[in-house]
Amino acid sequence: MFRCMDLFLITLLVPSSFSALANSQALPKKQDFSERFFVAQGAPGEKAEEPEKELTPLQKKFLDYYNEEMKAIKPASLNQTYTVNLKDGKKIQGRYIAKSSAGVTFEMLDGSTKRFNTSQLKADSYKIFYPKEYAKLRAKWRIKKELLADKQEELAAKKQEDDKKLAEDMANQPKKEEPKKTVNNPNQFKSGSTTITIKGGRKYYSGPSLGSKYDTTKIKIPEEFKTLMVEYATWIHKRSKYAGAPITSGLYVNRFMKDIVLYIEVSRAFSVQNKAIRISTTEGLWKKWEKDLTDFNLIRSSKNAHLVLIDEKGRIVGGTNIRYPGNFDKIWVIP
Repeated sequence: MFRCMDLFLITLLVPSSFSALANSQALPKKQDFSERFFVAQGAPGEKAEEPEKELTPLQKKFLDYYNEEMKAIKPASLNQTYTVNLKDGKKIQGRYIAKSSAGVTFEMLDGSTKRFNTSQLKADSYKIFYPKEYAKLRAKWRIKKELLADKQEELAAKKQEDDKKLAEDMANQPKKEEPKKTVNNPNQFKSGSTTITIKGGRKYYSGPSLGSKYDTTKIKIPEEFKTLMVEYATWIHKRSKYAGAPITSGLYVNRFMKDIVLYIEVSRAFSVQNKAIRISTTEGLWKKWEKDLTDFNLIRSSKNAHLVLIDEKGRIVGGTNIRYPGNFDKIWVIP
């Protein structure tokens, strides 16, 4: 079990450190005694080389998961015909002829060529054309999942200890008239504006729908989103550092049936940027939000991931189009 401090560590890890490990695909080979002695002593007149640093347990775990994922993937081969699944639900068929970091190119059945961006590919298609990148993402996700599980176990143990102490304190107090007991349904809970009931392993939603206009009423973050929001806030804080100016002054989230809306209270520094920069930043914010909701199994479609930008006066100044939330091209900001 990793320590809880690792939960904070994994969110701050530089992606290139894991990428470098994954690119090596194996731990350094052990040297025999003579090699180690020569390296330690160095050739006459030369400075001895420093021994390689040993990998941390977290890095070793990442490398193990990366290799496992790579073994399970059968990469696509050039000049072969494939059926590709896109995030918008479409399926295309063509001969795979080229690949770049931005996307893959196919020769279609009518002889034309067409390129599809990586952001358009569903996971099952993305992994065969970009096996290394997919394996890295999966390895990071598995580590995060383990760390979150460890954190939850610690919180459960602390809660049990606090409950025990509270029970002892109450036992030492004079008895009071017991309040009327209320029966709680363990299979029903509140999430923002929506009540979720679990029956037969399926979720049923009741409450107001999203409607034709975003409701910007600020609410307390629902319990099911707290872990996700901590991760997202950490990520957006790091992005603000790279940008040299804060992006947001606050975040909150609400659920309307199956639709989940993230509200970002943008800073003055963001509002004065030119439109092209604000559009690009908003696209990145939504893409990260949609990915996190999918990873946490909170949505089944990108159409349920909504993003709303709010200025200091409480006005909506950008985000997704409420009618076309899953359409990347419909993201907007005010002029």
